Amino acid sequence: LARTMTILLKHWTQDAADRQKFPLYISVDGGDPRTLLYAVALQDAADVQVLTRVRARRKCDFYDCHISLHFKMLLQVFFKCLNAPRLLFLEEDLEVAPDFFTYFEATSRLMDQDDSLWCVSAWNDHGQRGRALNNTALYRTDVIPGLGWMTNAKHGKQVETLFTNCLPASKLGVSSIMDLLVMSMA
Repeated sequence: LARTMTILLKHWTQDAADRQKFPLYISVDGGDPRTLLYAVALQDAADVQVLTRVRARRKCDFYDCHISLHFKMLLQVFFKCLNAPRLLFLEEDLEVAPDFFTYFEATSRLMDQDDSLWCVSAWNDHGQRGRALNNTALYRTDVIPGLGWMTNAKHGKQVETLFTNCLPASKLGVSSIMDLLVMSMA
């Protein structure tokens, strides 16, 4: 988390407009006190908001159950309570590129205009330098993205269903965009 936040804050603080368009939140799931202390320290030092999810004492039916419930909680908080137009998820071990915010701002328009796109992702397992044939191409997929991805309020309910029932996106008849390479977007 520390490495990801250091790089993210470096890019985020370079442009005052990014700080307005992309307010940053750290959402802590689980009980690691070191993670929570680090997040609270960033809240005081870098104008980052902290959310926590207390895990219920229940047995999960599938491997990623707690992750799914965490995503579901965030979708509800940002879309139902805060009325955010978009939500960008960034996992704690992703190093972002300098164009991270620009990429999501530009691709948000594609998602807003195309009802068949439920998210835009900044991660592609085959997009590393030397493997990508075209570093400007975008690809559609029906795979649930990981690491860094964004959805909008319009698709929030459908996406919430994915995480409630652990469904593949193809079951909803929608797809996502992957690039070749936790925050809300105002």
